[in-house]
Amino acid sequence: MEVTYQLDEISSLAELFVSTYATQKLFCLEGEMGAGKTTFIKQLCDKWGVVDNVSSPTYSVINKYLCSDNRYIYHLDLFRLKNSQELIDIGFEDILYENSIILIEWPQLAYPLLDDISYVKIFIEKTSENSRKMITFIC
Repeated sequence: MEVTYQLDEISSLAELFVSTYATQKLFCLEGEMGAGKTTFIKQLCDKWGVVDNVSSPTYSVINKYLCSDNRYIYHLDLFRLKNSQELIDIGFEDILYENSIILIEWPQLAYPLLDDISYVKIFIEKTSENSRKMITFIC
């Protein structure tokens, strides 16, 4: 899927995204700093019924959010990690096999650990101050 959107349309896009990828559990978001990865994740979490405060886990690396239906969403930001071993050390392999949604910003270190796991790759590109282009596909 490829779509160009204005920032004030992001809620509608998140709703479309959640219905389009309803059976997927793992989402990897790529894009330059400031492209809108965390902003889009906040909208997705809203659509999935997260009752916790959604914030960037840049320093904590991983946040766990509770949804209104008692399931969990994991939100990871791997920007500060140096290698895949650090990702393993925080328990990444354990959460991969939980029945939870996983959202990963800066996922490059995670890819070697996803050999047999289906995921949605999301590229967000800033095209202007108020416009973005998003390209998504299943891997």
